[in-house]
Amino acid sequence: MKKIIAILLVLVVGFAAFAAVGDATLTLNSTVAGQLYHGFTSSTYTTGAALKTAFTTGGEDGDESLTVDFADDAAQDVGYYNFYTTGNFTATVDLTLSPLSYSDGTSTYYVPYTLGYTAANDGASGAGSIAFAAGTKSFASAAVSTTAIADVTVDDIFTANGAGLRWRSIGLTVDFDATDIDEFGLPETASGQSFTGTIIAAVTAE
Repeated sequence: MKKIIAILLVLVVGFAAFAAVGDATLTLNSTVAGQLYHGFTSSTYTTGAALKTAFTTGGEDGDESLTVDFADDAAQDVGYYNFYTTGNFTATVDLTLSPLSYSDGTSTYYVPYTLGYTAANDGASGAGSIAFAAGTKSFASAAVSTTAIADVTVDDIFTANGAGLRWRSIGLTVDFDATDIDEFGLPETASGQSFTGTIIAAVTAE
């Protein structure tokens, strides 16, 4: 009789243990932050991954400095502007141009130019798109002057819409009026100094 009771108890305990076991769930979650990189480079990129790598681990910081030739009457290549984003926002890019200027201690000389911008490479995934139209931008005055020439802006040079990956690389040129510059007779620059102008890219995310 004792043996039978022991077996019954084991069965009852075993049944109760199985009845109490439910499903166990491991839930995995992750969030993804939007990324944005942009800047000027001497080279273009043919994929979004290559562009991102250039700015994250490839040594590109977005700033460039190069020498142009006032005596060259043809458009001169001055590199590329690059943009990469995965953020869920609309982003627009403006380029603000300043003329090259130099002061010899008596007068300040301003040299304008025409900026050209053309498509190089681009891409988008999902619902994203990136709009761009090639064109040119000139200053109000096309002639060398000792009177300040105001900066000009290329508004919305391109717009990144939608969400997901959107990237673009555009080629830039500057074109000087070499004849006007030569006829004006710019002063020699002092040692270690130069005529200097900037092109500034500003991103607005909405």
